[in-house]
Amino acid sequence: MIDVIECFELEEAKREISQLQIRLSESEKLNRQRNTLLEDIVGNIRINLNNIIGKAVIAKTRPETVSENADSIIESARAVIELANNVLDITMTDEQKLFLNESQFEIGEFFENIKSAVMSSVRSKSQRLTVSYKDIKHSAVIGDSARLQTIFTNLISNAVKYTLTGGVIKVTVTETEYKKGICCFLVQISDNGVGMTKEKLKNILSPHSSFYGIPLASELIKLFGGNIRIDSNPGIGTNVYVSFTLKSLISEEYIESKPEYSFAGKRILLVEDNEISREMFTEMLESEGAVVKESNDGETAVKTFENSPVNHFDMIFMDIAMPGMDGIEATKYIRSMYRPDAKTIPIIALTAKTPGEEVARGLNVGMDAYEQKPFDLNRIRRLLTELNV
Repeated sequence: MIDVIECFELEEAKREISQLQIRLSESEKLNRQRNTLLEDIVGNIRINLNNIIGKAVIAKTRPETVSENADSIIESARAVIELANNVLDITMTDEQKLFLNESQFEIGEFFENIKSAVMSSVRSKSQRLTVSYKDIKHSAVIGDSARLQTIFTNLISNAVKYTLTGGVIKVTVTETEYKKGICCFLVQISDNGVGMTKEKLKNILSPHSSFYGIPLASELIKLFGGNIRIDSNPGIGTNVYVSFTLKSLISEEYIESKPEYSFAGKRILLVEDNEISREMFTEMLESEGAVVKESNDGETAVKTFENSPVNHFDMIFMDIAMPGMDGIEATKYIRSMYRPDAKTIPIIALTAKTPGEEVARGLNVGMDAYEQKPFDLNRIRRLLTELNV
C-alpha cells in the first residue's frame, strides 16, 4: 500500500518530468529556429559571393567596366562581412560572450556610411532612402561603432527587403537627452512596405526568428542600455524605434581641433600570417607614408623586435591567431624583454573574429587595443589618435 509521502513524491516527480519536457520542447524549437536563421544568412552570403565572382569575371573580360564592377564587388564584399558578423554575433549572444570595444566616432558620418552600404539594394529596387537628423548637439561620441553598425545595417536592410519596388525608407536620428556626459538617441526607421500582422509582430523579437536582423539587433541594443519597439500594419508599412545611449566627448571642439592622424614616417612592425592580408595592409600603410617591416609569425616578430634598435618601431600590429607562436604569446615575450621600449610600444591586436575571450586575453597580457578585419584606415586613425601614438 502506497502511503501519503510516497504519493506526494510521485506527484512531485511527475511535475518535474513535465517541466523538463516543456524545457526540452522549447530548446528544440529554438534550435530549429536558430538553424533556419543560420541557413538564411549562409544563403545570403552565397548570393553575395556569387555576385563578387561574377563581377570579377566581367571586369576581367571587359576592362572598360572595371571601375563600375569594382564598386559592386566592394558593396557585395561589405555585405558578406556584415553577414559573417551576424553569424558570430548570434553565436556569441547564445554563449553570452559578447565583448564591447569603445572608440570615438561621429554620429552623422556613422549613419551616412550605413546608408552607402545598403544603397546597392536600394537602387536595385528603385527605392528612395533618406537619413535626417534632429536636435543633434553632441555628434562626437564614444561607443562600440561595430556593434551599432550590425544593429542598424540589419534593421535598415530589413526595411529595404520588405519594401516593394519604388517604395520609401526614412531614417530619422534624434538626440533626445544629454545628462552627465551621456547622450540618449532615438532612431526611427520607417517604410511603406508590406507591413506585418499583430500575430507576426508578437514573434518577431523572439530569439532566432526568421527576421534575423531584428532579433539580433534587439539582443545587441541591450548592451547600449536601449530597446527596440515596432509598430506595423499590413499593406501600410512598418516603424521601428530604437533607443540607445553613448558617451559624449568632452566637447565637439576637442575632436574637431585635433588634426587627422598621419602615418608619414611611422615605423611599423606588421605581424600577419595570411600573405594576402599582409600584403594588402602593408600597401595601405605604405601609401600613407608609413615604413612597414613584415613578419609572418610570432616567433619571427619577437626576433625582429629584439634585434631592432631601441625605439626603432613606433607600433606593432599583431595578428592574434597564427600557427606556432600566436600573437598573445609573442606579446608576452615582447613585454618581458629587458629593454625600455618593450613595456611602452603600442601593440594593436588584429583579429578576424568577433571580439571575445581571445581579445580579452590579449589585452590582459599587454596588447593596447584591437583592430577587427577587414582593415579600415579611418577606424585605425581614430584608434591611434586615442592611443596618442
